[in-house]
Amino acid sequence: MQKALSFLKPHSLLAGIALILMLTELAVELMQPLLIAKIIDDGILKQDLRHVWIWGTVMIGLTVLSFAAGMLNSFYAAHVSQSFSYDTRKGLFQKIQSFSYSTFGQFSSSSYITRLT
Repeated sequence: MQKALSFLKPHSLLAGIALILMLTELAVELMQPLLIAKIIDDGILKQDLRHVWIWGTVMIGLTVLSFAAGMLNSFYAAHVSQSFSYDTRKGLFQKIQSFSYSTFGQFSSSSYITRLT
């Protein structure tokens, strides 16, 4: 496990950014019911259209923020995932290339493929 996580270490900053963006998206989505309650309690029940417009605008702004955070999170998470996968495959290939011919003779090709998978 330690060896596998060593391939993730160079990408930890981008993984952290993706995590923060995901938490931002989640926090905004969890705030929406509170904003809807605020619109109903302070605007609709008290018949104050000004509060409806203010909290509605805040809700739309936060929705745009959530959308942007979700898009950026998808980008960074995909980038980290692809980079991690590339580095892992590259490390495995380099390790296999360092084997001697006698080592290759011990196992069949299908055994190597199974072990790599």
